[in-house]
This record gives sequence, structure tokens and C-alpha cells, in this order.
Amino acid sequence: IASASTESSAAPTALTAATIDATRIDLAWTDNAGNETGFSIERCTGPGCSNFVEITTVAANVTTFQNTGITAGASYSYRVRAFNLVAPSAYTNVATATTSAPTAPSGLAASTVSATRVSLTWTDASSDELGFRVERCETAGCTNFVEEGITAADIATYVDSTVSAGTVYEYRVRAYNVVGL
Repeated sequence: IASASTESSAAPTALTAATIDATRIDLAWTDNAGNETGFSIERCTGPGCSNFVEITTVAANVTTFQNTGITAGASYSYRVRAFNLVAPSAYTNVATATTSAPTAPSGLAASTVSATRVSLTWTDASSDELGFRVERCETAGCTNFVEEGITAADIATYVDSTVSAGTVYEYRVRAYNVVGL
């Protein structure tokens, strides 16, 4: 005995899009079909966009997808539909998420406290940071910054006690949160 379906798959429902970090949005949906071959995931970019393009497909019974490598500070909308050999289903609801990083701090100032200590202060311009990453490089005009330390949210000061007398240091401070820098 053999059987075959001549019906399209039932449409998936309850699509959600969650921002994970500055370059990743996770999707999840409910699989309502028992005869799908897989799911087609479509995306468009920008607020209120409608020009959806398929970005990938996933196998039958898969109900999540991690969209990585996307641009920080952008809005993405998604929709999903099941497909089989007969025809694709209707689409899910559209789910939208925006990747964003906290607002950069401003007014960074450095002052020498002693031959082995430099004090940094800045203005916290963000309301959603988890903290600040303090980066440093040696010599005037350098560009090879490395992380020197981290502060907690709303802490706009840092003391670098790992400096050497007679050396010029450049500093930068970046706010970070779950979305990114």
C-alpha cells in the first residue's frame, strides 16, 4: 500500500523575530503541517518594507533560524512559509526586529594621575548600555587598539593603572549592550 498527498502544506504561524546582537536576529515559528518538505524564509530590509526575497530554506520540522551577518542598526522584516512538492503554503505573519547598538559616549578626557596611572572620564550618552569597553594603544596616532578594561553601566570613569612612565597612550571608549558595540 502506498499513499501520496496532493495537498499543499498548512501554513506555519506565530513567527517571532528576536534581536540577539548587532548582527544576529533569531526567528521561531509554529509548524502546523505534517507534509512539508521544508520552510522558505524571506526577508526585506527597512521600516515598512514589502520587497521580500528568499534568503534560505530549512528542512521539514525545523522551526527556528539564526539570521547572522546582518547590518547593525538596520530593521529587518521576515515571513516564512512551508513548501512541499505540490505547492507552498500561505505565509506566516510578518515579524520585524531591529539591530542596534547603544549610543556612543562622548567627551572622552584623559589625565595623568601619576607616572603609572591615567584617569579617564566621558559622558554617557546611552540609556541601554550594559557597560563600557575601554581600549588603548601606544604612541600618538596609533590605530591598533586593544581592550584595556570594562566598566559597568552608568560608570563613566576608568583608571588605567597599567601604564608605563614616559609612554604616550591613546584611548577610546565604546558603549556595549546585548546587541553590540
